[in-house]
Amino acid sequence: MSSRIPKIIILSVVVVVLSALFHWLGAVQFIPWHIGYSDIAPFFQKTLEPGLPYIDKLVEYPVMTGMFIQAMGFAGKTFNGYYMGSAMVFILLTGVSSYFLLKMAAQDAHGHVLYFWALAPSMFLFSVYNWDVLALFFVVLALYALRSGRYYRVSAFLALGFSTKFYPVIYMLPLLIIAPLTKRGKLIIVLAFLLVVAAINVPFMIAHYPGWFYFFSFNAARMPNVDSLWNVLGVMIPSLGDVKAINRITLALFLLSSLWLCGILRKGEVEAGFFGVTLLFLLSTKVFSPQYLLWLLPFFALVLPPSKKLFYALELSNAVVLFSTLSFLFRDVPGSLLTTYVFVVARHCLLVFTFISLLYTLRRQGRVELLFSSLRGRLLALS
Repeated sequence: MSSRIPKIIILSVVVVVLSALFHWLGAVQFIPWHIGYSDIAPFFQKTLEPGLPYIDKLVEYPVMTGMFIQAMGFAGKTFNGYYMGSAMVFILLTGVSSYFLLKMAAQDAHGHVLYFWALAPSMFLFSVYNWDVLALFFVVLALYALRSGRYYRVSAFLALGFSTKFYPVIYMLPLLIIAPLTKRGKLIIVLAFLLVVAAINVPFMIAHYPGWFYFFSFNAARMPNVDSLWNVLGVMIPSLGDVKAINRITLALFLLSSLWLCGILRKGEVEAGFFGVTLLFLLSTKVFSPQYLLWLLPFFALVLPPSKKLFYALELSNAVVLFSTLSFLFRDVPGSLLTTYVFVVARHCLLVFTFISLLYTLRRQGRVELLFSSLRGRLLALS
């Protein structure tokens, strides 16, 4: 084991500890609440409500996140116990994720894991902001299984991620299209995904289907959030006020662009496909919470390390979006909404540039086939 590995793991853990401390100071109002805000803190009140999530009370997150929140409240008893328990799990999962990322990275690329993962500003701001670290852990395990060609494990880990934060389901598309699998192999990974999803979700579906389905109905009816490009576009184009139209447009944009990407990538370029569809999802989604930038960190560390100027420009624009949005929502600070809009556009431009850089690098390395016919052939192979 390289001598750098333990140091990088320790640094990643220290960053999450500092994140937990920062958001706890906000929760107890030692620093302004809107500065140290986290989604985790107010959900303690949800754990105090009688009954179980999805069966007796509504939760706008998938089953594994809702049950994790409830478990932390039950085990912690008090707010501090709930918060500390949650933080300790995030610290542990981040440390383990760092270990697997370092195992996947070449020895001379450990610096990428250090700068674009462990010491990323997003790791400090968001590791104890929401519950994304739970899903991110399963994504890292899926990437690790992918390196060894154990595709059924990849599928199972993605199912766990889907049941935690939904977004890992998007990786099934490049897995099915780009991975060097036979039709039987594709059937196995689909069945593995469905079996894990069913094992976690079906008991809640049977017990109280409306409560289980609330996550989906809540997000379907949800308008673009303040810090989403679709909200900025809605200010300029009033017809985009129809949430059903936005849902159709965003879904079509994501699916068409992702199918195109999967069609041009050479067979076996699954990691690049994962990275690409993550960028496309962030570019098309109607809800873009700032912590979503965490989703990119494993790919920055493993697939395409960006220039530090690009990386920190993206991180800075996202941080400005976070704090200007919180200032608008909780304090109505003059100029904060305009600042949010400006930096939302800047963040999107940087994400577009990141996607173009990915395509350019892959093409230069001979890892893409810029032919639409390749997509048609792969789609036919799925049938």
